[in-house]
Amino acid sequence: MSNSSSEEDCVKDFMFEHSILDRILLIFEKYINNDSPLFGYKYLKVLVLIIKILIENHHEKMEELYVFPTITSNDNKKLVKLLIREHKLSRKLTNKILKYSSNENIFNENIILIKNLLKKFIDMYRYHESHENIEIYPEFQKNITKIQYKKINNLVENNEKLILAKIKTKNIIQIIIKIEKILL
Repeated sequence: MSNSSSEEDCVKDFMFEHSILDRILLIFEKYINNDSPLFGYKYLKVLVLIIKILIENHHEKMEELYVFPTITSNDNKKLVKLLIREHKLSRKLTNKILKYSSNENIFNENIILIKNLLKKFIDMYRYHESHENIEIYPEFQKNITKIQYKKINNLVENNEKLILAKIKTKNIIQIIIKIEKILL
C-alpha cells in the first residue's frame, strides 16, 4: 500500500487493507441479503482469493510477526490471542468457501452453506478489524521507537511487494469495483 511520500506507514497500510476488506464484506452482505442472481461462483472465488492473498498471506502474517509481539498491556495481550485465533478461523472459512465455489454445480448446491460461511466471516472480521484499529495499532505505535517503526515499515513493505508481486493494490481495488458494478 505504498504511500505517495517516501516514508512508509505500516499502520496506515494495515488500516487501508482493512478498508479493502470492508469493501469486500459489503459485497458479501449484499449478496447474503439480496440473493443476486448474477453472483456466481467465479465472483465469489475472485473476492475470496483477494482476501487470501492480501489479508491472509500479507496483512495477518505481518501483524503476527511485527505488531502483536509488541503488545504489553494485559487486556490487549488477551485480545491478541483472540485475534490470532480469528486469523486461523479466517483461513478455515476462506478455504471452505473456496471449496464450495470450485464450480457452478457445487456452488449452486451449497448456497445456504456458503451464505452461512460468509456471515460467520463477516461477523468475525467486523469485530476483529475494529479492535485492531482502536486498541492494537495505537499500542503498537506507542510501544516501539521511531527506528523500530521505520524498520518494521520496510519489512512490511518488502513483504507486500513479494506477496503482491505483479498484482498492485490499485488493480485489486479495480477488480473489486468491477465486481461491485456487475453484482450490485
